[in-house]
Amino acid sequence: MAKYRTIYMLLVLVIMGILLNNALSAQLLNGWLQEGFAWQANWQTSVVFLLALLLSFIGKRKYYCNYLCPMGALQELTNRFTPFKKRLLPTRFKGLNARELYLIFIAGALLLGFTPPLAHLEPFLFFSFRIVGMALIAFGGIIIILSLFFTKPWCSVCPTGCLLDTISYKKSKKTTS
Repeated sequence: MAKYRTIYMLLVLVIMGILLNNALSAQLLNGWLQEGFAWQANWQTSVVFLLALLLSFIGKRKYYCNYLCPMGALQELTNRFTPFKKRLLPTRFKGLNARELYLIFIAGALLLGFTPPLAHLEPFLFFSFRIVGMALIAFGGIIIILSLFFTKPWCSVCPTGCLLDTISYKKSKKTTS
């Protein structure tokens, strides 16, 4: 199946990202918490969320990120065709992971009563060509440029991926050296 991975990622990008504009995000999850889970209105997103939740719980960490996320697909496609050597983006700060810090920032702001525009803290509106603004185009462009040099830079700070990894029932086993 590895030889079809590029085609699959291209389909995820086109179908999930551009055509359906279907990505799990902190804004979506916050909206569901505030307004309720209206699965009839957008059943595709509900199915993707339940699948991601179920598979994370049974131990398939990063399933959504690796197989269904349009931003992950865009970064992976950029990584495949870059002429530059890819590195990992440094994500540790005083023992904390950047994803965890970003998620704590968002959760803290929401708990303190601030309502930051969560759509502007994530690049998923980059795929909404009808409503995207210049700032989000720049945000998405920066991620694409960073993807030329780093392996999946947005995934290293994505709060949705961090949240899905946090609820995983079976944590991946760490090897000792």
